[in-house]
Amino acid sequence: MSEAYKRNIKRVYGREVPEIRDDDDVILLGDVRRAFSARVSASGGLLDITNIMMMPTNINLQSVTLDIIGKGAGSSKTTTAIHGITLAEEFGVGDELYLHWVEPANLDKVINPSLLIAAFPVASESGRTVSFDLDMGEQFVGSDVTQSIVTVSEVDVPVPETANENFPIVCPISATGLFGNGSAIYFRIRRVASSNDPMDVAVHHVQLNYGIIVS
Repeated sequence: MSEAYKRNIKRVYGREVPEIRDDDDVILLGDVRRAFSARVSASGGLLDITNIMMMPTNINLQSVTLDIIGKGAGSSKTTTAIHGITLAEEFGVGDELYLHWVEPANLDKVINPSLLIAAFPVASESGRTVSFDLDMGEQFVGSDVTQSIVTVSEVDVPVPETANENFPIVCPISATGLFGNGSAIYFRIRRVASSNDPMDVAVHHVQLNYGIIVS
């Protein structure tokens, strides 16, 4: 991490920070832990840092790959394609993908989860950006299955210039409204128009990062 990057974090949060390796890394600050999501430009410059959160020492961070349960309907369907050894869903603007997760009973409802979408451009283009909306609903006995409790928008995420180059799209999620009682969580990922869209962007992996309480 560059010195300018560190200074920017100190300016925003008023704390010195040690080296940070990746998005959603965990760093030690005294007797607490903090986790965050960071987004950087292609040149390594800081765009934003979100989802700063304090965690007591009995919190464990977990990651799970979300199951894809379906595509959109009609013209909003993604296109399944094979790129070398990787199976992926290609998104045009307006395309949707639906995913599913069951909350663990010991979900920590203070720690904000984050969704990491692993994507790549299907063609080499320069100066492109991509935007996604994430809708999330929690289903349990008596709930309205049509309602979303969380909506997150990631706007104008820089896209690599080289075809098939993997890049992350990190979506911080508010833990407000999550029950942590084994409820089913449904996600809808929808690509929306950005300021300079590429031809297509493919998603090959969706990962949810969250905290659990360890007794």
